[in-house]
Amino acid sequence: MPAWNAELFFGFEGERVAEVDRDRFLTHVSLYWFTATGGQAAEIYLANAASGAGYRELPNHTPTAVAVFPDDFRSVRRFAARSHTRLVQWTEMPHGGHFANETQPQLVVDDLRRFFGALQTEDAFRRKTDH
Repeated sequence: MPAWNAELFFGFEGERVAEVDRDRFLTHVSLYWFTATGGQAAEIYLANAASGAGYRELPNHTPTAVAVFPDDFRSVRRFAARSHTRLVQWTEMPHGGHFANETQPQLVVDDLRRFFGALQTEDAFRRKTDH
């Protein structure tokens, strides 16, 4: 459990070791460890692998935004473009990793605001022209 989380916190090659607050990391891992929920957190990966649920070729027409952080999985582009027919926003972030909501919250908030703001504008335009 600590190694799995360390890889995501510190980067796959340890590139963010100096940036990560050790107490925050240990708190994060401790929540899984002391509550014995690490297995449950990882269960989705096993279930998806067994059922193919995470890899279906079914089209998704829901407006979708993707934010890619340089210290996280970089192979998401092909997966996102394969099934999401309305990929309306793609953002390459300047820094951050798997837990960007903790380490780079302003980048995440700004990106979410851009995405949902555009959806609101699109919806308002659609309602205005439908009448």
